[in-house]
Amino acid sequence: MKTLIIDNSDIFRSGLKLFLQDIKELNFVGDYRHSGSLNNIENENVDLILIDVTDKYEINEYLIEKIRKLFPKAFIISFSNFLNLKTQFQYQLKGIDYYFNKEYEFYKLKSFLKNLINKNYYRR
Repeated sequence: MKTLIIDNSDIFRSGLKLFLQDIKELNFVGDYRHSGSLNNIENENVDLILIDVTDKYEINEYLIEKIRKLFPKAFIISFSNFLNLKTQFQYQLKGIDYYFNKEYEFYKLKSFLKNLINKNYYRR
């Protein structure tokens, strides 16, 4: 499962890869500070994108639309500490497939991904 990580924190991106390293099906093809770097890999067939979203809806709306256009078949999981239910729903309408709160739900990510892989839910 080709996987991209997009987050503005170098520490979070590194930590996330370490946290998920025992899921052998994940093949990290890139980690990016922001979406501007994505143009380098637009021909890459990506299955999973893990992305940090901020509290600035307009920025994220553009970013999500760009990612969806570049990788229409990818399963997108977003993370944030800022989102309320209304904003979460708006992002899902734009193309986010699943959302995790970084503070309270991060520990669920590994089991979620294992289920996603085992049941091939990420295939569009």
